[in-house]
Amino acid sequence: MGPGLRTLSVLSALMLIENVYCCASQPRCRCYMNHTHADCSNLGLKSSPYFWSNVTHINLSNNMLTQLPERNMIPDDVTYLDLSNNSIKTFRNNSFEGLRKLSILKLNLNKFKIIENLNQSLFADLINIKNLDISDNNELTFRILPILIYGIQNSTISSLRLNKIHCTFGLSTEIRVEDIQYLIHTSLTELHISSNKIELIENGATKYIPKTLRRLSIADNRLTVGLYILQFDILKGLEWLNVSSQHFTHDPIEFIHDVASECEDEREPLTSASTHTDSHILKQKKTNSVNKLKVDMKRTDVDLKGSQVFLHFSGKVGFPVPPNVKKVFFNESGLRYRVPKIHSSKNSVEEIYLQDNTLYSWMGPIRGVNNLKIMNLSNNFCSSVSKYFFKYLGSLTKLYLNDNLLGFSLSPDTEGEIFAGLKNLIRLELRANRITHLPNQVFKGLRNIKDLVLADNTLSSINFKISTLKNLKFLDLSGNQIQFLSDTNMKDIDRQTDKVRFTLNLLRNPISCNCKTLSFLQWMVNSQETQRISFE
Repeated sequence: MGPGLRTLSVLSALMLIENVYCCASQPRCRCYMNHTHADCSNLGLKSSPYFWSNVTHINLSNNMLTQLPERNMIPDDVTYLDLSNNSIKTFRNNSFEGLRKLSILKLNLNKFKIIENLNQSLFADLINIKNLDISDNNELTFRILPILIYGIQNSTISSLRLNKIHCTFGLSTEIRVEDIQYLIHTSLTELHISSNKIELIENGATKYIPKTLRRLSIADNRLTVGLYILQFDILKGLEWLNVSSQHFTHDPIEFIHDVASECEDEREPLTSASTHTDSHILKQKKTNSVNKLKVDMKRTDVDLKGSQVFLHFSGKVGFPVPPNVKKVFFNESGLRYRVPKIHSSKNSVEEIYLQDNTLYSWMGPIRGVNNLKIMNLSNNFCSSVSKYFFKYLGSLTKLYLNDNLLGFSLSPDTEGEIFAGLKNLIRLELRANRITHLPNQVFKGLRNIKDLVLADNTLSSINFKISTLKNLKFLDLSGNQIQFLSDTNMKDIDRQTDKVRFTLNLLRNPISCNCKTLSFLQWMVNSQETQRISFE
């Protein structure tokens, strides 16, 4: 190689090094996209490097930072800033000053606390912020809410994540009007406020939630009955609601960390009865909330005109539902009730998840959910379901009733009244319901059923009439006590195979092999060989 070529190679190498390390003062940072993206994550950094003025994307996640970067280290034109999973403890009043182009800010998984004299305009310059996440800072508490929401009220915020910003093992808390009153000025579409030990929402607070909100998660809290329940249908734009895992038990190992932390909300109590720091008052509010519900409705300052809010205590419950919500999650919410007659307000609910509660008796009927397609009531310890419960749920296509005790109600249903109204049902799951016997006509109303799951019961034979299930193509009988199928059963299944390829699951049954069951065994072999039936 000649001298000229060697010089060219050296120059190329120098240019390559310059290109690689030309976005930050820390040489280990990776630089991309023409040096505008600086990735300094997972470097064990204890302090932030200085970033060049052309940088727009900064990733400082998964380091050991204990302070926010000095303001002069961050370019004014930055649009993406990820500081998640560090050990940052405090904000400074100028932390985000001048960052008017910042669109995504991740502050989750740190150790933020509120300091005294924090400026109310801390977040005010983030006028173009769209996604903000300060979750998993459980020493921050709700004292940050008035400052945060005041600052972003005139921004372009669309997604706000505030999960677990209140101590997991501290006193219960309340969402107050003063916390969220400026939220109404935003165009927020997604709000996550799970795992905060929220017990109550102050009367009137829901009217400050913007009408643009589409998704709301308030899961893993300690919600109790309050007037706010009757104000939820004000949220006209809501399409997705997660209220699951209420009163959920947390791993006590977390307490070891929390007990050493200052994680109580130290705001001064309001002049009203609500307070974060007085557990006795919260307990008293919880006790009296049901008794005062009707009285409070008359005194409320919330405009409920035109709202279909109603509640009766004579065995019939009217339940207000946001009119456009499509998915509702109430699973693992500590619900321990007998389900009475329910008539909901006009709504668009398509899916509702109520599994893993203790809804031990289903009386009904349930009216008003005319668009409901999927319903999950599994694992509710239910031993009693009335013949009226599903009567007005004809729009259902998938129904999950696993892990209950419904065998006690289904065995005497000789007229098939319980499922009679489910004309559009495609899938029904009754796994593990202590079913020992099913009457001949129990499923006669399921004209469109395709998948029927009866696994993990104690059935010794199929007595229900398969021939009425014209569209059935999958029958799960696994984990029962079946030794063989009768001639009638085999003929009915053969008729099904003329229309569809049929799947039959007989796993974990004590199939008998003897002269009496020979015809059944031959039928299984022939059906498998001709591929008319698939056995699982």
